[in-house]
Amino acid sequence: CAKEGFRLPGMVCSLVLASVALAAQGAPVPVPVAPPPTLEFEALTLEQGIQGATPQLSRSADGSIHLIWVADTEVEGEASLQYLRWTDGKWSTPYALEKGRGWFRNWADFPQFREGAEGAALVTWLAYAADGKSYGIMYRKRREAGAAWSMPEVLHQDREAVEHGFVSLVPLAEGRFFANWLQSEKEGPPTALMGAIVGSDGVMQEEQVLDALVCDCCGTDSVVLPSGRVLIAYRDRSEEEIRDIRVLKGMPGEPESWGDPTAVGQERWRTASCPVNGPALDADGSFVALAFFSGGGRTGTSVRLAFSRGGGQRWMPAKILAGGKQVLGRVDVAVMPDKGPVVVSWLEKTEEGAVWCARAIPRQGAMGPILRFAEVQGGRNDGFLQLVSHPEGVLTARHNPENDSIQLGMLKFAKRKPTK
Repeated sequence: CAKEGFRLPGMVCSLVLASVALAAQGAPVPVPVAPPPTLEFEALTLEQGIQGATPQLSRSADGSIHLIWVADTEVEGEASLQYLRWTDGKWSTPYALEKGRGWFRNWADFPQFREGAEGAALVTWLAYAADGKSYGIMYRKRREAGAAWSMPEVLHQDREAVEHGFVSLVPLAEGRFFANWLQSEKEGPPTALMGAIVGSDGVMQEEQVLDALVCDCCGTDSVVLPSGRVLIAYRDRSEEEIRDIRVLKGMPGEPESWGDPTAVGQERWRTASCPVNGPALDADGSFVALAFFSGGGRTGTSVRLAFSRGGGQRWMPAKILAGGKQVLGRVDVAVMPDKGPVVVSWLEKTEEGAVWCARAIPRQGAMGPILRFAEVQGGRNDGFLQLVSHPEGVLTARHNPENDSIQLGMLKFAKRKPTK
């Protein structure tokens, strides 16, 4: 194996010679295959503890991770929107982004936080209207890191006593943000998907109707692509009560750029009531992962995952990650950077209650086994598990109703040797 001063290590040389011999005989040459990614779970604790509910996780471009949640204060009837930041390998001291009365607190429709370039940030929460039944979306904006937050404002132009909620946010260039939300009508359905830009000065720009008829109370999710376009995933609703997952893509500030909604998965799930089970999106550049729950139709009750390698232009056939009547949904998804695997979480029913599950799926190759890692009650108070990619794996956050606290954890990838 030596020629013109070039020498291969003995083991490599043997493998090369063996491969050449096999090829000469016409036999297939074995190629090492990466094993399916296997997850392990580790519960995490913070010294100060975290009391409260409805956690929400997000990650900014610089790698910082943000956790917000709602907690009671010492004043009766008052709530506090708490915030923690993970950066440089440690968590900050928690503090309140906002306090107030008359907040609408819901297990499935919770506050949102996003940070953009140079520390610009936007946070939203829900508050009851004067009638005590309908509710609207409140927000505060920060221009840059260290700057003061704006005074609370109403996110939407509509001031009717109807329901506004299920917000998703993405940061844009120049300290702006794009928000989309669901908005009902006073007479009842239809519920519409709305969208608008929050300017760098914190002022709402003109909003638009993105889809005039959608599912009433399934959460939305969105990502911003390298092109600057925004991709939104939501549960649609037809006049025949078909409630499939659809995506929309467009350039914020250019109303004509939003095309027609595209169905992903084509479940043809017909249901007369809202399943409270929205989709989840995450992206690594133009690679997008979309996780969603279906309660029937062509695929039956299942959790599914679809990939798009072109920013949502085309979608590969959706994979079924779990199926059966025990699957309850409440999905989330996290994409590991640098062509890493995708992790999806969901809730499954058990004889005693329910359990949070997760599965790792490589961008190419066989998916890993299902990990069942956190037993819960199986009710609304369990809320929605949150995922976000982290240098050590995938960080998780969930509500623990037994002591009304936020439980953090880490889904790590087990180290396994490639098979031949």
